[in-house]
Amino acid sequence: MHVIKANAGLLSNYEVYLLLKQEHTTRSQKLMATSQAADFQDLYTVEFEAIRYLETSSPAVHQTPEHISAFLKAVEPFRLTKAEKLSLLNMRPVAVVELFMIVDECETRLSADEIDQLLQTIQTYLPLPVAAEEDGMAVDGQESDAPLF
Repeated sequence: MHVIKANAGLLSNYEVYLLLKQEHTTRSQKLMATSQAADFQDLYTVEFEAIRYLETSSPAVHQTPEHISAFLKAVEPFRLTKAEKLSLLNMRPVAVVELFMIVDECETRLSADEIDQLLQTIQTYLPLPVAAEEDGMAVDGQESDAPLF
């Protein structure tokens, strides 16, 4: 893999996840055929930990290019920056407080109705996996009755 243009753009967690999975699989297949596998143990560990984090702590694994494209079109009326859109995509906030941490000057840029509409748009276009909803995660910005520990 060669870097063609450094800092050409921002990557979503979904894109990073796909790239890591592809590189990990490709590299594993190539190195298992040779005796160099031990030389790359640290790289395997970093890849494995990053993939595991994205699979367990990020909504990225449940997103598709169609979800992302539809989401980006749906949030155009909210006048968000690229970084804010990326953060919304990566973090998938479900509560107003989370939205305030992502969107700069949220209280002055968006009305209360727009904030509610934005949260509804996020829930519509970036749905949580069914298993997460059944496990008692907070959905629609409401507290969950499930114990945290």
